[in-house]
Amino acid sequence: MQTISEATLSTSDFLLPLDAFVRSIKVRRNSPHSLFLGAGASISSGVPSAEGCIWEWKRDIFLTNNPGLEEQFSELSLPSVRNRIQSWLDSEDMFPARDSQEEYGFYIQECFPIPDDRRAFFQEKVQSAKPHLGYLLLSHLAKADLVRSVWSTNFDRLAARAVQQENVTPIEIGLDSLGRLYRRVSKGELLCVSLHGDYRYDRLKNTTEELQEQESELTSALVSAIRENPVIVCGYSGRDDSIMDAFHTAYQESNAGTLYWCGYYEGDISERVASLISFARGHGNEAYYVPSLGFDDLMTRIALHTLEEANLRESALQRISDLPTIDPLERQPFEIRNHPTKSLIKSNAFAIDCPDEVLAFRLTTLPPKGTWEWLRNRIGDRPIAAVPFKGKVYALGLMDDIKDIFGAGIEGRIERTPVSPADFRFEDGAIVSLMRQAFVRSLASDCNVPTDGRSELWLNQLAKKSQHGGREWRVHESVIVFLRQFNDRQYAVLKPSLRILDEHGGEAPSEVVKVVKQRELSNQYNNLFNSAIDKWRKFLFANSGNGTVNFDFPQSGNSSCRFRIRRSPIFARIGQKRPGRSVSISENHKPLIQQEGFELSEPSLAFCSRYGTKL
Repeated sequence: MQTISEATLSTSDFLLPLDAFVRSIKVRRNSPHSLFLGAGASISSGVPSAEGCIWEWKRDIFLTNNPGLEEQFSELSLPSVRNRIQSWLDSEDMFPARDSQEEYGFYIQECFPIPDDRRAFFQEKVQSAKPHLGYLLLSHLAKADLVRSVWSTNFDRLAARAVQQENVTPIEIGLDSLGRLYRRVSKGELLCVSLHGDYRYDRLKNTTEELQEQESELTSALVSAIRENPVIVCGYSGRDDSIMDAFHTAYQESNAGTLYWCGYYEGDISERVASLISFARGHGNEAYYVPSLGFDDLMTRIALHTLEEANLRESALQRISDLPTIDPLERQPFEIRNHPTKSLIKSNAFAIDCPDEVLAFRLTTLPPKGTWEWLRNRIGDRPIAAVPFKGKVYALGLMDDIKDIFGAGIEGRIERTPVSPADFRFEDGAIVSLMRQAFVRSLASDCNVPTDGRSELWLNQLAKKSQHGGREWRVHESVIVFLRQFNDRQYAVLKPSLRILDEHGGEAPSEVVKVVKQRELSNQYNNLFNSAIDKWRKFLFANSGNGTVNFDFPQSGNSSCRFRIRRSPIFARIGQKRPGRSVSISENHKPLIQQEGFELSEPSLAFCSRYGTKL
């Protein structure tokens, strides 16, 4: 599915932070909301997602055309299995392209052309499903009159089943009960509308042709609900033309209800959803994309922040305590067996504590292009590190220096903003770049060596001279500094290198740097690399009598920007299953062992003749 870039989202102002969304729901708690749910809302309740169903249908089509391969294709979550199935489908030249909008309707009809078979497929899935936390909290929101209707493309009845357990009366509406659409919903009731039919009563409307023939009466009712109430969309991809047409119809008039389209993360917004939000805004309506963590987490946040009646809040808290939310992004860690230690690997990574807050401010004029270079030129050699991030400038240094550099261009206040481990997840992210700049500059200042101000430091004294292209180039020993995150812990990684300069001290062209480095470093094996690491470690971290050393940025001043780094690198313990003598680890080294691994034996190989007739 194509997505809109993060830059486009920022300039279009589509994003509404999750916390701001929850506050918006509370401040409008006297306006009943409509909830629109897709298959993603039911995953934690045991119902497969639309994507999961598509791959089941693809596999069934593949296996019934290629009998005998069932065991090899049993684990459908593996990318290798999916890729092999998709390769066969593509070779048949009769199936839609992977991830295209028509996949869902095409594959269910291709897999189960008999309508009753489609009904049986969903009946099996739905019967084993149990309403999870998000659906159970829905009843509390219904009792508080925060949610009066639930519209869904699902066949699972989870909303109706959940609220029924909590003494809320579900008013279920499907293709066989359209007359209930006009029934007034009273307190203690919840309208539950199944837009694609219900496997218990109706002919399922889940093929491409059927979706295009969506009941006009249901669609009209959906349009009315969207116009009259704020709508929260969750777990829905926007793949159905008829549904998206209804949203467009509703928002072609101004003063419709606010649209909150909740997805997993910022980059998850599809072109269809972005187009709808832009369309709604273009017609004078409020519409936002809310990056969230799934249906259960969303309903938990809304319930905790909006339920004020004591008994409802206590009941919701009890539900949350009894049935904790399932993290949709949780991953099971790779498990390493505890084999005897046969060796230790020394790394070039050093544990570091970075500042836990930065300064954030807006500028009245921030160029839309070349912002990074513009900031660097504006700051020059002054003791400030700054990066553009989310429409603001994030900086480290003294507040007075920032005011002196940017002056009247600062809009509003300079605020202190906390930094969390999540901000360090991306190696090329803005926060990592900011911390790296400040740390490198503080190292250079403390050790009195030149730096590029971003990642590299080098020694003043000349290491050697090198000839290339008829010119003589000056070679200086250097170190490149990286910041990396392992297991939610920050590390500074040192990589010894060379800085190639001309006779005037200017940086050599990239093609010269490449040739000279290749010539000088090609024979730098482990022992030489280790010696270089030790040399830089002792040089950079010499001013410490204990295991850690502190670096302040800027070096002089009362800044709270401090980096604290451990002088010793981390180690990895390598286990081995084969018998043999184990390594004895001293007590001094045990705290440094932060990584573990094990050694696998080489596989036994069997060689055969060219034609496979002999081994």
